[in-house]
Amino acid sequence: MDAFASTLPAWIEWATLVAIVAGMLWDALRLRIPHTVCLVILFLMPVWGLLQPADVPWLGHLLGFVVTFVVGLILWRLRWFGGGDVKFLSAIALWFGIRDLGFFLVAVSLLGAILAILLLLLRAACGALPRRGADGTARTVPLLQKGDPVPYGIAIGLAAILLRGAMFDFG
Repeated sequence: MDAFASTLPAWIEWATLVAIVAGMLWDALRLRIPHTVCLVILFLMPVWGLLQPADVPWLGHLLGFVVTFVVGLILWRLRWFGGGDVKFLSAIALWFGIRDLGFFLVAVSLLGAILAILLLLLRAACGALPRRGADGTARTVPLLQKGDPVPYGIAIGLAAILLRGAMFDFG
């Protein structure tokens, strides 16, 4: 049992990364990020933190979450950001905390710009690809539909994955 307990933080980190990838895929396919994904990411952070051998700067992590949520809420009200993106970004920001928040947000912004440019080019080149809905009617893949929003959850999740060293470090 002691061997499992010593590896539990690593399992929680992997579970968090799996939840992030699930949010990215869901956003790419449906332009939505489920509440469940965000709640899993939020729930796992304090569990992981309690298993750490050193003191976690809880206030800094909570402050990173609150700042991101408040700014995200403003961006959502201005219709510059989707509600799912705000939830996803804030949940992941809890892991980064205020110390690494700026670094994370810059990475999200850069990756979001690259994603938007790539999608514009891909959408112009390919047009909308048809797919069948549950009722048998033809539908298009949202990721490639001209005029659809950019699934920013992809950029948010990719930034978290690329910066996972900072995400899982509180020192």
